[in-house]
Amino acid sequence: MRQHITIVSGGVRCGTSLGVAMLEAGGMDVAGAGPPFYELDQVKADARLVLGDFLRAATEPASSQHMRWWVLPVLWGLRAATRGGRRLSVDAGWFATLDGCAVKVPMPHYVKVPHGPHRVLWLDRNEEARAISLLRHMDLEASPERLEALARYFTAARRAGRAALVEAGARILDVRFEDLVNGETSCRCAVDRIAAFLDRPLDRAAMVARAAQYCRQQNDLDRMSDHIPGWNANPLNVLRTMRRTSMAALKGG
Repeated sequence: MRQHITIVSGGVRCGTSLGVAMLEAGGMDVAGAGPPFYELDQVKADARLVLGDFLRAATEPASSQHMRWWVLPVLWGLRAATRGGRRLSVDAGWFATLDGCAVKVPMPHYVKVPHGPHRVLWLDRNEEARAISLLRHMDLEASPERLEALARYFTAARRAGRAALVEAGARILDVRFEDLVNGETSCRCAVDRIAAFLDRPLDRAAMVARAAQYCRQQNDLDRMSDHIPGWNANPLNVLRTMRRTSMAALKGG
C-alpha cells in the first residue's frame, strides 16, 4: 500500500533539520545524508547561490539605502523562480522511491517537486529571531540594516515557497519552531498535531526527547560561541561539534 511522502520544508534557520530528526526519532524512514543536516543532492538548487549572494552583501559595511537597493534583485529572482525559470525539476521516478519517507526540501520555491498527495510540515519561526540567529551563526552584528534586508527576503521566500508546494498538490501543516524548543508541554502538543496530520504511528515521546536533546546541544554551542571569539565564523568548529553531538545521539548519549 502506497503512503504519502512527508516533506519537511521552510526557510533558512527555521528548524527543518530538527523536524526531520524528530520524525526519524519517531520511527519514520528519512531520506538524505543523515544527521545533523539530512541534505540531499537531488533537491539542491541554485537557491544556495542566490541566498549566498544575499548574505555576502549583508556582510559588507553598508548603509540602509544600499541594503534596500541590493534586496530588489533578490526579490526579482524569487518572482522568476515562481515562474519556473530557475527552479530545479526533481526527477519524478526518483522522488517516487521516497514513498513513506520524510525528506527535507529547504527553500522549495527553487525546487519543482513532482505533483502528488504529499504532506508538508512547514517550519516557521519569528523573522527577527531567524535573522539574528543567522547573523550570529556568521559571527556578524545584527545591525538594523541587516535585519531589515533579511526580514524582507524571508517574507518573500515564505510566500513563494508555500505557493510552490501548493502547486505540487501538497497539504501543509504549519509548525512553529518555537513550539518545538520552548519546553516539553508545547513540544508535546506540536508532536500530537504532527502525528495526527501525518496519520501514522509515531513514537511521540522519542520525538519530544529528540527536541530536548537539540536544545541541550544548542545551549552547548551558545556557551562556546560566547567564550571563544570567532567560533561561529569557523565552519569547521561548528561541524566538529555537530558531528560529536550527533554521534552521541546515535549512541544514546
